[in-house]
Amino acid sequence: MISAASLDGFIGVNIAQICSVGYDNPHHEHCAHFVSHVLDFRWGETCAGQDTTHGQGRMGDGATLGVDRIFSHCPTVGNWSEKPVTLWFCLVFITNGREVNLAARTMVNVPKKHVGIFSEGWIYNYSKSSRGVVKQTPDVFKNHYGKPHNDMFYGYMPFVPLFPRKFVALPRFPGLARSPGVDAWKCTLR
Repeated sequence: MISAASLDGFIGVNIAQICSVGYDNPHHEHCAHFVSHVLDFRWGETCAGQDTTHGQGRMGDGATLGVDRIFSHCPTVGNWSEKPVTLWFCLVFITNGREVNLAARTMVNVPKKHVGIFSEGWIYNYSKSSRGVVKQTPDVFKNHYGKPHNDMFYGYMPFVPLFPRKFVALPRFPGLARSPGVDAWKCTLR
């Protein structure tokens, strides 16, 4: 589990400093992109296959771009109001509730959907208007969209194998340090 203290290292950080591939177009949404780089999600369409603002993308491991794709990989999802009180680390989604089928764990790919990481009472998410990662309470996060697009959902973390990876392009943001003797990156407190 990544602690809120570790996630605090991302506050104010722009996606250009997070994405080793270079996919950082300020006109695109990067909420799922941010979450996927932090949590190592690599399903479906990734940033590695996108045109970058720098032209040809740099070598690196791509991260998932779709909020709906992340939602469908959560082993358990539910209405935010029914989130177990003991669940202190999970994903949080916001969209129109009519676009979500909890039993099938699906979300329609509509423009008004957003995802963040819930950790120890705070939600960390990428804000396009702030051009960086923000830390919000659930009450503030709920106002990301107006009604009827502000229904919130939780999702248990999808399983991600913890196999060591070799990165060609090294991430360039605070809070990351190389683990001694391991070819993987991990969040650490500095």
